[in-house]
Amino acid sequence: MQLNGLDQPAAVQWRAFAVSLLDLEEFMRQDYTGVCTDRQGDSPDFRRDRFVHPGTFGTSTRLIRTFALEKGVITLPHASRSLTGLPAQILGLTDRGRIAEGMRADIVVFDPETIRDKATYFEPFAYSEGITHVLVNGRLVVDAGKPIEAKPGRVLSRRRGRGRPEG
Repeated sequence: MQLNGLDQPAAVQWRAFAVSLLDLEEFMRQDYTGVCTDRQGDSPDFRRDRFVHPGTFGTSTRLIRTFALEKGVITLPHASRSLTGLPAQILGLTDRGRIAEGMRADIVVFDPETIRDKATYFEPFAYSEGITHVLVNGRLVVDAGKPIEAKPGRVLSRRRGRGRPEG
């Protein structure tokens, strides 16, 4: 499957630390905007004495709630692709990012009526609401809205060109 007419992994990364809401909305509208959700592996058990950005726990849910469901800046399918298939394509992860036969897919089930981020700069470790189930490598890590102890994820290394990721 080819997205955006691209058939090779991209090599551009951009971060915005101070940007207006209008600019952010315009960035979100672009079909080439992949949204980063991986952070430093922070968790509530991780060192609480250092700065943790609230996006560590709230980026995906904020994108869905604010930009897709409330403001209508993007559609829910656009948000989903920005969080899944497009980042996988950009990183050259050809067996991830969409649900199809032969693909490795982590799955998030959420309630569009209740999904929302709760993390703030003062409470960055707050889990989002409205996420009912999450499967990682086919194993539940969130069941009935509650995180469980399973940690079946693994670190992937980017591969140049086509093929499976290393790791």
